[in-house]
This record gives sequence, structure tokens and C-alpha cells, in this order.
Amino acid sequence: MYLLLQKYKEIMVKKAAKKTPKKVVKKTPKKVVKKTTPKKKAVKKTPKKVVAKKTPKKATKKAVKVADLPLAAPVRPEADVIWDEIRQLQTNLFGLPNQYVETHTKRVVGIPEKLYLVCKVAAVLPALEEVLSTQTQVRVERTPEGDPIRVAYPKYDMEEAVGYVIISHHVPLDEQATMQPKNRHHPAILWHGKTQ
Repeated sequence: MYLLLQKYKEIMVKKAAKKTPKKVVKKTPKKVVKKTTPKKKAVKKTPKKVVAKKTPKKATKKAVKVADLPLAAPVRPEADVIWDEIRQLQTNLFGLPNQYVETHTKRVVGIPEKLYLVCKVAAVLPALEEVLSTQTQVRVERTPEGDPIRVAYPKYDMEEAVGYVIISHHVPLDEQATMQPKNRHHPAILWHGKTQ
């Protein structure tokens, strides 16, 4: 193998020696010659006849081109939004500074509405729970008397599964009930509130 490399180097050196450098040709600057144009004679313009344009009887609608329509912004999956929000959150892992969620977890592909993470170290789970519990969202609700109150909800829900962690945005219970269809005719429950 060494001999082949030596032969290759020798051949390349011989080829480089055969090549002659290109001759350099000096260019002389071109002389600039001014062209003179003869003066034009003044021409009298005759007035044009004004013709009234006929208006069409039926107004035609302009065709709308697809390029003229405004483009809708692309919708990002919910998992991407959650990952962008939590990846730079600091954790109190191992008592070291500059420990972030993205340094100890790895994102995996899953359902677009939920974020799936694989933990590199088992100690990340309690630290991740602590970091996510500090993230809250506040909304104003009304009491039965009609007075406004501020209620804080957790921003994320975290579920542990075998091999990975699932993180999703928290939905309050009153909104969960309106989101799911109500099944009034459940076979196990009678209208009188008694079960079969």
C-alpha cells in the first residue's frame, strides 16, 4: 500500500512539472472616441382626434389568479411549539449550573399534538417534573356572584410511559368537558341515575 502511494505521488509530481504556466498578455487601454450626433430638426406635432370610448354593456368580472390570493401561514405542530418553549428551561439537575432540558432529553417522533421525550438519565424525571410545575398560565374566571378572579393552571401535563415521557399542554377540566362529546345514552346508566 505504501508503494502505491509513493508511485501516485511521483506521477502527480511529473504531471505538475509538465504543465507550463500561462502567458500573461498585457492589455492596452482602448481609446475613447466621442461620437457626435447631428441635431434633429424640430417637428411640428399635429393634434390627434379624441375618440370617445364605448363602455361595455355588461361589466365582466376579473379572473382572480391563484398568485394574487394571500397565502395562509403554515401551521406548526403542537409538539414543535412545546419543544421550543421548554428546551431552554434550566433544571436543578446534579446541582450543576447551565443544565437545560435539551441537554438531558432527546426528542422522538410521535403524535403531533404531544411531545415525546427520551430521558438520557433516570434522574431527569423529577427535575423535569419540577421545571414543568413552575410553568403556569393564569386566566380570569367568574365566581357564581359574577366577580372576576384569577386562577392559575399548570401550563403542561406530563405523563410517564415505558421508555419515554409525554408532554402536552394542560387543558382545564371545564374545557375538557366541552371538548369531548357527551354520550347521554350510555347503556350502563339509566335516566333515573341508577345503574343496571
